[in-house]
Amino acid sequence: MWYFKKKGVEIIILCLFVFFTSVSCGLKAPPMPPGTTMPGAPVSFEVRQGAGGFALSWEVEGTGPAGFRIYRAVVREDGCRDCPLSYTLLAVLGPEARRYMDRTDSSRIFVYEIRPFMGGGAEGPPARLQTHAGEEGRP
Repeated sequence: MWYFKKKGVEIIILCLFVFFTSVSCGLKAPPMPPGTTMPGAPVSFEVRQGAGGFALSWEVEGTGPAGFRIYRAVVREDGCRDCPLSYTLLAVLGPEARRYMDRTDSSRIFVYEIRPFMGGGAEGPPARLQTHAGEEGRP
């Protein structure tokens, strides 16, 4: 009888070990080499309505990133402000890029994000801007 109790405890301990090691990896982003600093969010981010879409422009202060990723989310037409946004990657640009033209329907409401990234792929903080038919504003 004592053997079965011991076997049951071993199974419970094994199950707990497997559970906690599988859900607690802590991986959040690609690793950064020691001594590198993450670039800050782009500054002076503007979105202007242009011919056939929106023109995005931005500046960078401090250490330049390896490049930029441009994302766009469509805001729901029912006016739900608490609904989560689903971002789509539009472009991956080089480190010298400071402009991007999104040729899309300018009558919709969009939220744009520009995320700088390092050589290993880790992304820095985004700059975010919402626009509607050429109007600018922060979400």
